[in-house]
Amino acid sequence: MRRPIADFLRHLELGVNASPQTIRCYRTDLREFERFLAARLSGGRSPAPSAVDHLAIRAYLSYLHGRGVSRATVARKLASLRSFFRHLVRQGAIARSPAAMVSTPKLPRHLPHPMSRDEVESLLDSSFGKGPRDGRDRAILELLYATGIRVGELVGVDLGDLDLGGSPGNGMLRVLGKGRKERLVPVGSKAVTALRAYLAARKDLAGAKAGAAADRDALFLNARGGRLTDRSVRRILNGRLRQAALLVKVSPHTLRHSFATHMLNAGADLRSIQELLGHASLSTTQKYTAVTTRRLLEVYDRAHPRSGRQGTAGRGPARRARRNRPPAGWPRPEGGAGVKGTGAGRVVALTAARRRAAARRRLSAPPRPSTQHPRQETEVSAIDFHLASCVACARAGGRVLMDYWGKRGTYAIHEKGRNDFVTVVDREAEEAIVRLVRARFPDHAIEAEESPPSEGTVGFRWYIDPLDGTTNFIHGYPLFSVSVGVADPEGMRAAAVFDPLRSEMFTAARGRGAFLNGEPIRVSGAEKLSRALLVTGIPFRSLDRLDPYLASFRAFILGASGIRRDGSAALNLAYVACGRYDGFWEMSLSSWDVAAGSLIVREAGGAVSDFLGRNGYLESGDIIAATPAVHPSMLRIVRESYRQE
Repeated sequence: MRRPIADFLRHLELGVNASPQTIRCYRTDLREFERFLAARLSGGRSPAPSAVDHLAIRAYLSYLHGRGVSRATVARKLASLRSFFRHLVRQGAIARSPAAMVSTPKLPRHLPHPMSRDEVESLLDSSFGKGPRDGRDRAILELLYATGIRVGELVGVDLGDLDLGGSPGNGMLRVLGKGRKERLVPVGSKAVTALRAYLAARKDLAGAKAGAAADRDALFLNARGGRLTDRSVRRILNGRLRQAALLVKVSPHTLRHSFATHMLNAGADLRSIQELLGHASLSTTQKYTAVTTRRLLEVYDRAHPRSGRQGTAGRGPARRARRNRPPAGWPRPEGGAGVKGTGAGRVVALTAARRRAAARRRLSAPPRPSTQHPRQETEVSAIDFHLASCVACARAGGRVLMDYWGKRGTYAIHEKGRNDFVTVVDREAEEAIVRLVRARFPDHAIEAEESPPSEGTVGFRWYIDPLDGTTNFIHGYPLFSVSVGVADPEGMRAAAVFDPLRSEMFTAARGRGAFLNGEPIRVSGAEKLSRALLVTGIPFRSLDRLDPYLASFRAFILGASGIRRDGSAALNLAYVACGRYDGFWEMSLSSWDVAAGSLIVREAGGAVSDFLGRNGYLESGDIIAATPAVHPSMLRIVRESYRQE
């Protein structure tokens, strides 16, 4: 059979113009079938095609089932055999195809599992570095989601296939799909921006390592200057998922599913999506209608008072919860999977195949020297995971805020108390954040502004302010933020304060320093109160304490170089951390107002205390944060002003 197989593969290449990937799959399937026949039925010799009957093919399928091969793979291998023998019949080599008498295994129908919009946004908005590899990774993910192309199509794109246009806006991409069919796909503006940034640094990607393997035509290059492979794209995606603290198990093809599902949910017609995806048949594209129908049923079950399932999770979330388990490599609780300890997340047991693969990697990898105790390494990894979760939650809340920004007349405003407002924006942003926290840490406590506190079981507590600066937001004053922090029994552990208008993400993790958009920050070098610029908040909700506050305000007017009032305590603390302000004081705040910001100030080298000089600001709501030199002077003035309270 070796000669007929070689002739058939040549026919696929020259006559059918099949893609290299298709030819490789046929070659693998046919040679595996040939080896089976030679070993089991022909005494070690390759049999002639005329000697193969339907019983031999059924024996081969039974052999595959015995090895645990999936039904989909068995069906694909049978399809390869049918094409091969059908070709031999057309060539006159055999009279009848033995594969025609073998039925295809019945395949289960699997619906696509797309990522949610929040998950995709968290992935694409996660922190990328400034190196050429980081630019390439961002461009890859943006292009996959913007176009819905297959990963094989992505790695096959050449520079000449991309047209970014002469002005900012959408571009076009020429894609060579299955069957070598070309199609043109539009590229969105955000993907165009990422691609332009990558192309500007593309020549620096390989550098001196580029040699004979260099590929000048390929759009996406590896570290040696060669064309990137689909396996490398999967590794890139997995790394970015971990960095974004997303616990979904996805592949590059999941972004294709997400592209189609989100387009359909937004009102795109099925025919247009078929053209964009490059499907030969509309029936292939119709599977996404089942996904959107299921989403409608989930909404109905949760919302309709007589659905019989109101308030439940519906049909889909339970399945997503099983899917949204952390993959291998995420921080594990102390004591192994399933043990309540650090609360770093639920861990699903590895399959036997993955366990063997991990063992092989450990044996083949060179030993890595470590200066840390294994438990310290686990703790560092868990803190990184918690920090990434804070960032993902803050970005999720920020997306909700930006959806409503500048649209004051489109949402209702309610007054919880004197000068204390709440809107649907606050509630929707909080729901988006709490949903992410619950998915990652179901046993953690949550203390959020717009909902009653919930108690956990492992000593971890989340402090969430979905919109710090609600009054500013309502009036269109461009200064507000999202504040998310997590504490353990030792204190604040990780924190993020996000300004969505300016795309400024302030972050800190205990013992790891403070950062603004990935760059280290420190408090200012102000050494005297007389040269310090201070910021404060007026206690509109605690007018019974107004007199001592005004006394302190008067003293600071006389003693400092200036005072500002912005209306967002979390952002005020972040500004102290990065040196824009030298000190901050306010009274009668809530824990979620200051939890995240206080850690950022401390990690930036600042001093934080309550009005008594202690660490009780989360309980009392009275806080002073300043540079180490200015803090004692501020504390003395506040103590004197509040002495008679």
